[in-house]
Amino acid sequence: MSDSDKGFLLGLLGVVLFALTTPFTKLATATPGFAGLSPAFITFGRAAAAGVLAIAYLLVTRAPRPARRQILPLITAGTGIVIGFPLFLGLAVQYVDAMHAAVIAGALPLGTAALTALWMRERASPAFWALAILGFGLVLAYAWLAGGEGGFHIADGLLLLAMASASVGYVLGARMSREMKPEHVVSWILVLYLPLTVPIATLPWRKPLRPSMRRRNRS
Repeated sequence: MSDSDKGFLLGLLGVVLFALTTPFTKLATATPGFAGLSPAFITFGRAAAAGVLAIAYLLVTRAPRPARRQILPLITAGTGIVIGFPLFLGLAVQYVDAMHAAVIAGALPLGTAALTALWMRERASPAFWALAILGFGLVLAYAWLAGGEGGFHIADGLLLLAMASASVGYVLGARMSREMKPEHVVSWILVLYLPLTVPIATLPWRKPLRPSMRRRNRS
């Protein structure tokens, strides 16, 4: 199997796993008959658990420690994929259904492509940009039309912030993968965030973290 075929299959697997994020987050935060978990607890709790597992993995594989100059890019990537994306997504899906959130997630390719072109000096074809912009326009149109009485909902803004956070994390993580093994990049990001994620995850999150806004949820 060629490297390009392996890359395609791994990318496809990543897309499938990513597609599960929204419905499972929805189930954890707002399910009929279940009070729901705080998006903050979900965000920091799962990162803390993954960070502990990452320590074991790094020890078993004897992964080298990141250089001092690599620490800041790893932490910056973590602000997107460890904190920003799951937190904003968890807040948003309390007020919109999983299908709505999945449609807004269509903004992710354009954000990722734009940051890739900016930070990694990679160029996509004009056809890609045209379709990505068209897709983003359709996402915005859907968000506007699905806003009940017309217009955007605060949840749409939270979802766009989640997609922007994911784009930052993905692109910075990909750039660091040029210097480190990809699995080491993810693991070190999680480990570096343990001093933050563990204390916050152990706080008594008794109620879901819900900003005051009119709920719009068809589920």
